[in-house]
Amino acid sequence: MVSPKFLNSFVRQHKPYILVSGTKGDDLKEFAQRKRPYSGSQEKKHPEAALRIFEVTWKGMIREGQLTGAVSFLNHLGGGLDEEDFDTVLLSLRDMYGIVQESSWDAWAAAFTAADFLNDEYRNDDTLEMTRRIQHGAVSKRHQIMGQSASNGQWSNAYLVLKRLQGHYKLEKHRARKKHCEGKKGHYLRHLEAKHVERMKKSNDDLAEVLHATLNLAVQEHQWVEASHQVLELVELDADVHDLVRILEEICSGAISENRWQDATETVGVFKNIPDYKNVAAESLGRLQSQWYGAEGIRWTTGNDLF
Repeated sequence: MVSPKFLNSFVRQHKPYILVSGTKGDDLKEFAQRKRPYSGSQEKKHPEAALRIFEVTWKGMIREGQLTGAVSFLNHLGGGLDEEDFDTVLLSLRDMYGIVQESSWDAWAAAFTAADFLNDEYRNDDTLEMTRRIQHGAVSKRHQIMGQSASNGQWSNAYLVLKRLQGHYKLEKHRARKKHCEGKKGHYLRHLEAKHVERMKKSNDDLAEVLHATLNLAVQEHQWVEASHQVLELVELDADVHDLVRILEEICSGAISENRWQDATETVGVFKNIPDYKNVAAESLGRLQSQWYGAEGIRWTTGNDLF
C-alpha cells in the first residue's frame, strides 16, 4: 500500500502519538513488521500495517487534544500517498466513526473532526449523511457526554463537542422562531401558536443547558475568557442576572489571582453587557476592583475605566 521510505518517514514523525494511542511502547518497525506477511526473501506489501499505524496515530493525536494536528496529519498523508491509497485511508477513517459507541469527549471530537475532513474532501451524500448521523448521535447522548469532567479528555476536545451541540440548538432555536413568526403572519389557530411557543421555549432551554455545561467546564479548566463568552450568551437568553453576576465575579477573580491581566481585562468588560449592571453588579465590581489594585505588578495599577 505504501512505500517503505514513506512508512519509515511517517513512523519517525508521528511516533509520539502512536505510542500514546496504544502500541504500548512497541518498536514501530517491529509493530509494522508483525503485520506484514513474507514470502521467501520478498516482502509483500500489505495494507493492514499502514492502516493500523494510521489508526493508532490518529487516535493518539486526538487524545492529546491535537485536533489541528490531526487534520494536518491527514493532509500530510494526502501528499505522501497516491489517490487510491489515500482514499483507502479515508475509507478506514469513515468506518471508524460509522457509529460512535462511546460517550467520551475524545471519541466525539474525533468523529466530528473526521466528518469535517471527509466532507471537505468529498462532499457527497455519504459524507453529508455521516455528518448528520454524528450530530444526531451527539444530541441524543448529550446528557451522558456533558456529564463528564474535562479529566475524561482534553479541554480542546470537550470544547469542540460542546460548541457543536450549541450550534445544533441555536439552529433549532432559529427554526422555532421562524416558524412562530410565520404562524403569526398566517393567523394560525391559537393551539398551533401555543405549540410554536412551547417549541421555542424548549429550544431555548436546551441551548441554555449546553451553555451552562460549557461554562462550568471552562471555569473548571480555568479557561476564563471562554467562560465569560458563555456568560454573554446566557445574557442573551435572559438567564438570571444575579446568578450570572456571581459566576462572572468568580471568573474575573480567577483571572486576577492567576496574574492573567489580559484575561482579567476582557472578562471584567463583560459586566457591561448585563442589564442594569451598575446596580446589579455593584458589590461584585467593588470586590474585584480591590483585588485588581491589590495584585502584584505595575500593569494592575491602571483600570479605572473598567470599573
